Amino acid sequence: MERFFSLVYRVSKSVLKRDIKYRALGMNYLRLLLITVFCSFWSCAPSTPYTRLKGNAFGSYYSIVYRSSEDYRKDIETLLSDYSKAVSRYDSSSELSEFNRRGRITFRSPYLKGLFGKYREIHRVTDRALEPTIMPLVKAWAINTPNAQVVDSTEVDSLLFYVDFEAINVSKDQLVTTKKGQTLDLNAIGEGYGIDLLTDFFIKKGIKNFKIEIGGEMRCHGKNPEGKTWNIGIENPVSSIGAPSSLFATVKLDNCALSTSGSYRQYFTDSLGRKYTHIIDPKTGFPVRHHLLSVSIKAKDGATADGVATACMVMGKEKAIQLIERLPEVEGFLMYEEDGKVVNWQSEGFGVTLVSQ
Repeated sequence: MERFFSLVYRVSKSVLKRDIKYRALGMNYLRLLLITVFCSFWSCAPSTPYTRLKGNAFGSYYSIVYRSSEDYRKDIETLLSDYSKAVSRYDSSSELSEFNRRGRITFRSPYLKGLFGKYREIHRVTDRALEPTIMPLVKAWAINTPNAQVVDSTEVDSLLFYVDFEAINVSKDQLVTTKKGQTLDLNAIGEGYGIDLLTDFFIKKGIKNFKIEIGGEMRCHGKNPEGKTWNIGIENPVSSIGAPSSLFATVKLDNCALSTSGSYRQYFTDSLGRKYTHIIDPKTGFPVRHHLLSVSIKAKDGATADGVATACMVMGKEKAIQLIERLPEVEGFLMYEEDGKVVNWQSEGFGVTLVSQ
Protein backbone atom coordinates (compact mmCIF):
# COMPACT_ATOMS: atom_id res chain seq x y z
CA MET A 1 0.00 0.00 0.00
CA GLU A 2 2.89 2.41 0.84
CA ARG A 3 4.59 1.66 -2.49
CA PHE A 4 1.34 2.35 -4.33
CA PHE A 5 0.83 5.75 -2.71
CA SER A 6 4.49 6.59 -3.37
CA LEU A 7 3.93 5.86 -7.06
CA VAL A 8 0.81 8.03 -7.11
CA TYR A 9 2.81 10.87 -5.56
CA ARG A 10 5.69 10.62 -8.11
CA VAL A 11 3.37 10.49 -11.12
CA SER A 12 1.34 13.45 -9.89
CA LYS A 13 4.50 15.45 -9.15
CA SER A 14 5.86 14.89 -12.65
CA VAL A 15 2.54 16.01 -14.14
CA LEU A 16 2.64 19.22 -12.14
CA LYS A 17 6.25 19.99 -13.19
CA ARG A 18 5.68 19.70 -16.96
CA ASP A 19 3.99 23.00 -17.48
CA ILE A 20 2.37 25.61 -15.32
CA LYS A 21 -0.80 25.54 -17.42
CA TYR A 22 -1.28 21.87 -16.50
CA ARG A 23 -0.99 22.44 -12.77
CA ALA A 24 -4.70 23.01 -12.20
CA LEU A 25 -5.47 19.93 -14.26
CA GLY A 26 -2.85 17.98 -12.33
CA MET A 27 -4.27 18.97 -8.98
CA ASN A 28 -7.74 17.84 -10.03
CA TYR A 29 -6.23 14.60 -11.36
CA LEU A 30 -4.48 14.01 -8.04
CA ARG A 31 -7.64 14.63 -6.01
CA LEU A 32 -9.69 12.29 -8.19
CA LEU A 33 -7.06 9.57 -8.05
CA LEU A 34 -6.72 9.72 -4.29
CA ILE A 35 -10.49 9.66 -3.79
CA THR A 36 -10.74 6.60 -6.05
CA VAL A 37 -7.94 4.82 -4.20
CA PHE A 38 -9.38 5.51 -0.76
CA CYS A 39 -12.90 4.46 -1.79
CA SER A 40 -11.56 1.25 -3.31
CA PHE A 41 -9.47 0.54 -0.22
CA TRP A 42 -12.27 1.02 2.30
CA SER A 43 -14.88 -0.81 0.22
CA CYS A 44 -12.58 -3.83 0.21
CA ALA A 45 -12.08 -3.68 3.98
CA PRO A 46 -14.12 -6.36 5.77
CA SER A 47 -17.24 -5.05 7.56
CA THR A 48 -18.19 -6.20 11.04
CA PRO A 49 -20.81 -8.96 10.77
CA TYR A 50 -24.04 -9.26 12.72
CA THR A 51 -24.48 -12.21 15.08
CA ARG A 52 -27.89 -13.78 15.71
CA LEU A 53 -28.75 -15.68 18.88
CA LYS A 54 -31.96 -17.44 19.94
CA GLY A 55 -32.92 -19.39 23.02
CA ASN A 56 -35.33 -19.84 25.92
CA ALA A 57 -35.89 -17.33 28.70
CA PHE A 58 -38.54 -16.87 31.43
CA GLY A 59 -40.80 -19.58 30.04
CA SER A 60 -40.70 -17.84 26.66
CA TYR A 61 -37.93 -17.07 24.15
CA TYR A 62 -35.22 -14.56 23.40
CA SER A 63 -34.00 -13.40 20.01
CA ILE A 64 -30.98 -11.13 19.71
CA VAL A 65 -29.21 -9.57 16.74
CA TYR A 66 -26.06 -7.52 17.31
CA ARG A 67 -23.16 -6.18 15.31
CA SER A 68 -20.07 -8.04 16.46
CA SER A 69 -18.20 -11.18 15.47
CA GLU A 70 -17.97 -12.22 19.13
CA ASP A 71 -20.34 -14.96 20.31
CA TYR A 72 -21.73 -13.82 23.66
CA ARG A 73 -24.29 -16.63 24.03
CA LYS A 74 -22.71 -18.03 27.19
CA ASP A 75 -22.52 -14.60 28.86
CA ILE A 76 -26.10 -13.76 27.84
CA GLU A 77 -27.58 -17.02 29.05
CA THR A 78 -25.65 -16.80 32.33
CA LEU A 79 -27.03 -13.29 32.88
CA LEU A 80 -30.59 -14.37 32.06
CA SER A 81 -30.27 -17.44 34.30
CA ASP A 82 -28.99 -15.41 37.26
CA TYR A 83 -31.78 -12.89 36.77
CA SER A 84 -34.43 -15.63 36.59
CA LYS A 85 -33.08 -17.26 39.76
CA ALA A 86 -33.73 -13.99 41.55
CA VAL A 87 -37.14 -12.88 40.23
CA SER A 88 -39.03 -15.89 38.84
CA ARG A 89 -42.17 -16.89 40.73
CA TYR A 90 -42.07 -20.27 38.96
CA ASP A 91 -38.68 -21.18 40.44
CA SER A 92 -39.26 -22.35 44.02
CA SER A 93 -35.66 -21.51 44.95
CA SER A 94 -35.71 -17.93 43.64
CA GLU A 95 -35.46 -14.90 45.90
CA LEU A 96 -39.00 -13.88 44.94
CA SER A 97 -40.40 -17.32 45.79
CA GLU A 98 -38.69 -17.20 49.16
CA PHE A 99 -40.25 -13.81 49.83
CA ASN A 100 -43.68 -15.13 48.86
CA ARG A 101 -43.28 -18.01 51.33
CA ARG A 102 -41.74 -16.14 54.26
CA GLY A 103 -42.78 -12.51 53.79
CA ARG A 104 -39.15 -11.39 53.78
CA ILE A 105 -35.96 -11.94 51.86
CA THR A 106 -32.33 -10.94 52.26
CA PHE A 107 -31.13 -10.05 48.78
CA ARG A 108 -28.63 -12.47 47.27
CA SER A 109 -28.21 -10.53 44.02
CA PRO A 110 -28.96 -7.02 42.70
CA TYR A 111 -31.81 -8.18 40.46
CA LEU A 112 -34.84 -8.49 42.74
CA LYS A 113 -34.12 -5.18 44.44
CA GLY A 114 -33.61 -3.45 41.08
CA LEU A 115 -36.79 -4.90 39.59
CA PHE A 116 -38.84 -4.03 42.68
CA GLY A 117 -37.52 -0.45 42.63
CA LYS A 118 -38.52 -0.03 38.99
CA TYR A 119 -41.94 -1.48 39.77
CA ARG A 120 -42.43 1.04 42.56
CA GLU A 121 -41.51 3.90 40.22
CA ILE A 122 -44.08 2.86 37.60
CA HIS A 123 -46.68 2.01 40.28
CA ARG A 124 -46.59 5.61 41.46
CA VAL A 125 -46.80 7.32 38.06
CA THR A 126 -49.69 5.08 36.94
CA ASP A 127 -51.86 5.73 40.03
CA ARG A 128 -51.59 2.09 41.19
CA ALA A 129 -52.71 0.65 37.86
CA LEU A 130 -49.46 -1.37 37.84
CA GLU A 131 -49.70 -3.33 41.10
CA PRO A 132 -47.29 -6.15 42.05
CA THR A 133 -49.23 -7.20 45.17
CA ILE A 134 -52.09 -8.49 43.00
CA MET A 135 -50.70 -12.03 43.13
CA PRO A 136 -53.50 -13.53 45.35
CA LEU A 137 -56.10 -12.34 42.84
CA VAL A 138 -54.09 -13.68 39.92
CA LYS A 139 -54.00 -17.09 41.60
CA ALA A 140 -57.71 -17.03 42.44
CA TRP A 141 -58.84 -16.22 38.89
CA ALA A 142 -56.16 -18.53 37.39
CA ILE A 143 -57.01 -17.17 33.94
CA ASN A 144 -53.87 -18.42 32.21
CA THR A 145 -54.36 -21.98 33.47
CA PRO A 146 -56.78 -24.88 32.91
CA ASN A 147 -58.27 -24.01 36.33
CA ALA A 148 -59.62 -20.61 35.28
CA GLN A 149 -62.78 -19.75 37.17
CA VAL A 150 -65.14 -16.92 38.06
CA VAL A 151 -64.39 -15.61 41.55
CA ASP A 152 -67.34 -14.27 43.56
CA SER A 153 -67.36 -10.79 45.06
CA THR A 154 -67.00 -12.05 48.64
CA GLU A 155 -63.73 -13.81 47.89
CA VAL A 156 -62.50 -10.88 45.82
CA ASP A 157 -63.15 -8.49 48.72
CA SER A 158 -61.20 -10.71 51.10
CA LEU A 159 -58.23 -10.90 48.70
CA LEU A 160 -58.15 -7.13 48.13
CA PHE A 161 -56.83 -6.86 51.70
CA TYR A 162 -53.46 -8.09 50.39
CA VAL A 163 -53.34 -5.63 47.48
CA ASP A 164 -51.28 -2.99 49.24
CA PHE A 165 -47.91 -1.92 47.88
CA GLU A 166 -47.29 0.38 50.83
CA ALA A 167 -47.18 -2.63 53.17
CA ILE A 168 -43.87 -3.72 51.59
CA ASN A 169 -40.67 -2.15 52.80
CA VAL A 170 -37.33 -2.31 51.02
CA SER A 171 -33.97 -1.56 52.63
CA LYS A 172 -30.40 -1.91 51.49
CA ASP A 173 -30.37 -5.64 52.16
CA GLN A 174 -33.96 -6.81 52.59
CA LEU A 175 -37.51 -6.87 51.26
CA VAL A 176 -40.15 -7.27 53.99
CA THR A 177 -43.95 -7.17 54.13
CA THR A 178 -45.97 -6.07 57.15
CA LYS A 179 -48.99 -8.12 56.01
CA LYS A 180 -48.72 -11.83 56.62
CA GLY A 181 -49.73 -13.77 53.52
CA GLN A 182 -48.96 -10.96 51.08
CA THR A 183 -47.25 -12.12 47.87
CA LEU A 184 -45.73 -10.48 44.80
CA ASP A 185 -46.10 -11.00 41.05
CA LEU A 186 -43.42 -9.05 39.15
CA ASN A 187 -44.08 -10.57 35.72
CA ALA A 188 -45.61 -7.41 34.25
CA ILE A 189 -42.20 -5.77 33.76
CA GLY A 190 -39.97 -8.83 34.17
CA GLU A 191 -39.18 -9.23 30.49
CA GLY A 192 -38.74 -5.50 29.94
CA TYR A 193 -36.28 -5.26 32.83
CA GLY A 194 -34.41 -8.28 31.45
CA ILE A 195 -34.05 -6.48 28.13
CA ASP A 196 -32.57 -3.50 29.96
CA LEU A 197 -30.02 -5.74 31.67
CA LEU A 198 -28.94 -7.11 28.29
CA THR A 199 -28.79 -3.59 26.85
CA ASP A 200 -26.40 -2.57 29.63
CA PHE A 201 -24.32 -5.67 28.84
CA PHE A 202 -23.97 -4.74 25.15
CA ILE A 203 -23.21 -1.09 25.88
CA LYS A 204 -20.41 -2.13 28.26
CA LYS A 205 -19.00 -4.31 25.48
CA GLY A 206 -18.96 -1.29 23.17
CA ILE A 207 -21.66 -2.70 20.87
CA LYS A 208 -23.83 0.07 19.43
CA ASN A 209 -26.07 -1.77 16.94
CA PHE A 210 -28.45 -4.40 18.29
CA LYS A 211 -32.01 -5.63 18.67
CA ILE A 212 -33.08 -7.52 21.79
CA GLU A 213 -36.40 -9.34 22.03
CA ILE A 214 -37.72 -11.33 24.98
CA GLY A 215 -41.21 -12.76 24.66
CA GLY A 216 -42.26 -10.05 22.20
CA GLU A 217 -40.81 -7.11 24.15
CA MET A 218 -38.20 -5.17 22.16
CA ARG A 219 -35.33 -2.76 22.58
CA CYS A 220 -33.32 -1.54 19.59
CA HIS A 221 -30.21 0.59 19.23
CA GLY A 222 -28.31 1.78 16.18
CA LYS A 223 -28.86 0.20 12.77
CA ASN A 224 -30.01 -3.18 11.48
CA PRO A 225 -27.87 -5.36 9.13
CA GLU A 226 -29.15 -3.34 6.13
CA GLY A 227 -27.85 -0.14 7.70
CA LYS A 228 -31.35 1.15 8.44
CA THR A 229 -33.32 1.96 11.57
CA TRP A 230 -34.94 -1.14 13.06
CA ASN A 231 -38.55 -1.56 11.86
CA ILE A 232 -40.85 -3.54 14.17
CA GLY A 233 -44.31 -4.96 13.49
CA ILE A 234 -47.37 -4.54 15.73
CA GLU A 235 -49.82 -7.43 15.64
CA ASN A 236 -53.40 -7.09 14.51
CA PRO A 237 -55.48 -7.84 17.64
CA VAL A 238 -58.25 -9.44 15.60
CA SER A 239 -56.08 -11.39 13.14
CA SER A 240 -57.05 -14.66 14.80
CA ILE A 241 -60.68 -14.20 13.77
CA GLY A 242 -60.33 -13.53 10.09
CA ALA A 243 -58.23 -10.44 9.41
CA PRO A 244 -56.19 -10.86 6.20
CA SER A 245 -52.89 -9.84 7.78
CA SER A 246 -51.24 -10.66 11.09
CA LEU A 247 -49.71 -7.18 11.22
CA PHE A 248 -51.67 -4.03 11.86
CA ALA A 249 -48.80 -1.54 11.78
CA THR A 250 -45.03 -1.05 11.89
CA VAL A 251 -42.91 1.39 13.86
CA LYS A 252 -39.26 2.36 13.76
CA LEU A 253 -37.22 1.98 16.95
CA ASP A 254 -34.17 4.16 17.37
CA ASN A 255 -32.45 3.76 20.76
CA CYS A 256 -35.68 2.93 22.57
CA ALA A 257 -37.94 0.06 23.64
CA LEU A 258 -41.35 -1.18 22.51
CA SER A 259 -43.86 -3.21 24.51
CA THR A 260 -47.34 -4.33 23.50
CA SER A 261 -49.99 -5.48 25.95
CA GLY A 262 -53.40 -6.79 24.94
CA SER A 263 -56.54 -8.55 26.08
CA TYR A 264 -57.13 -10.50 22.88
CA ARG A 265 -55.11 -13.66 23.58
CA GLN A 266 -55.37 -14.63 27.24
CA TYR A 267 -58.94 -14.96 28.47
CA PHE A 268 -61.67 -17.46 29.21
CA THR A 269 -65.45 -17.48 28.85
CA ASP A 270 -67.96 -18.68 31.42
CA SER A 271 -71.02 -20.86 30.87
CA LEU A 272 -73.02 -17.78 29.83
CA GLY A 273 -70.47 -16.77 27.21
CA ARG A 274 -69.08 -13.82 29.18
CA LYS A 275 -65.43 -13.07 28.48
CA TYR A 276 -62.87 -12.61 31.29
CA THR A 277 -59.44 -11.29 30.28
CA HIS A 278 -56.21 -11.88 32.19
CA ILE A 279 -55.94 -8.12 32.89
CA ILE A 280 -57.13 -7.65 36.49
CA ASP A 281 -57.94 -4.22 37.89
CA PRO A 282 -56.13 -4.02 41.26
CA LYS A 283 -58.71 -1.54 42.57
CA THR A 284 -61.75 -3.77 41.95
CA GLY A 285 -60.17 -7.22 41.94
CA PHE A 286 -62.06 -8.17 38.76
CA PRO A 287 -60.88 -8.57 35.14
CA VAL A 288 -61.23 -5.32 33.23
CA ARG A 289 -64.25 -4.71 30.99
CA HIS A 290 -63.63 -2.12 28.29
CA HIS A 291 -63.12 -1.91 24.54
CA LEU A 292 -59.34 -1.39 24.56
CA LEU A 293 -57.77 -4.31 22.66
CA SER A 294 -54.09 -3.47 22.52
CA VAL A 295 -51.59 -0.89 23.76
CA SER A 296 -48.09 -0.43 22.33
CA ILE A 297 -45.70 1.81 24.25
CA LYS A 298 -42.38 3.31 23.14
CA ALA A 299 -40.12 4.39 25.99
CA LYS A 300 -36.46 4.96 26.74
CA ASP A 301 -36.17 1.58 28.50
CA GLY A 302 -37.86 -1.80 28.38
CA ALA A 303 -39.21 -1.88 31.92
CA THR A 304 -40.99 1.46 31.50
CA ALA A 305 -42.49 0.41 28.16
CA ASP A 306 -43.59 -2.93 29.63
CA GLY A 307 -45.10 -1.43 32.78
CA VAL A 308 -46.89 1.50 31.15
CA ALA A 309 -48.40 -0.79 28.49
CA THR A 310 -49.84 -3.05 31.19
CA ALA A 311 -51.10 -0.07 33.21
CA CYS A 312 -52.85 1.35 30.15
CA MET A 313 -54.65 -1.95 29.59
CA VAL A 314 -55.90 -1.76 33.18
CA MET A 315 -57.04 1.86 32.79
CA GLY A 316 -58.95 1.68 29.52
CA LYS A 317 -58.80 4.01 26.54
CA GLU A 318 -59.50 7.46 28.00
CA LYS A 319 -57.26 7.21 31.05
CA ALA A 320 -54.56 5.49 29.00
CA ILE A 321 -54.43 8.42 26.58
CA GLN A 322 -54.21 10.86 29.49
CA LEU A 323 -51.36 8.86 31.02
CA ILE A 324 -49.39 8.64 27.78
CA GLU A 325 -49.73 12.36 27.11
CA ARG A 326 -48.66 13.17 30.66
CA LEU A 327 -45.53 11.01 30.87
CA PRO A 328 -42.29 12.41 29.40
CA GLU A 329 -40.36 10.25 26.91
CA VAL A 330 -43.34 7.91 26.50
CA GLU A 331 -45.30 7.47 23.26
CA GLY A 332 -48.30 5.22 22.68
CA PHE A 333 -50.41 3.49 20.06
CA LEU A 334 -53.87 2.19 21.03
CA MET A 335 -56.25 -0.14 19.21
CA TYR A 336 -59.82 -0.42 20.44
CA GLU A 337 -63.29 -1.45 19.33
CA GLU A 338 -65.78 1.22 18.31
CA ASP A 339 -69.06 0.58 16.50
CA GLY A 340 -67.93 -2.92 15.58
CA LYS A 341 -64.66 -1.74 14.03
CA VAL A 342 -61.03 -1.66 15.20
CA VAL A 343 -60.02 1.99 15.60
CA ASN A 344 -56.57 3.31 16.47
CA TRP A 345 -55.05 6.31 18.22
CA GLN A 346 -51.41 7.32 18.46
CA SER A 347 -49.54 10.00 20.34
CA GLU A 348 -47.71 12.68 18.42
CA GLY A 349 -44.26 11.09 18.55
CA PHE A 350 -45.11 7.41 18.11
CA GLY A 351 -44.63 7.36 14.32
CA VAL A 352 -46.63 4.31 13.32
CA THR A 353 -47.12 3.18 9.72
CA LEU A 354 -50.36 1.28 9.17
CA VAL A 355 -50.21 -1.92 7.16
CA SER A 356 -52.68 -2.08 4.27
CA GLN A 357 -55.52 -4.42 5.20
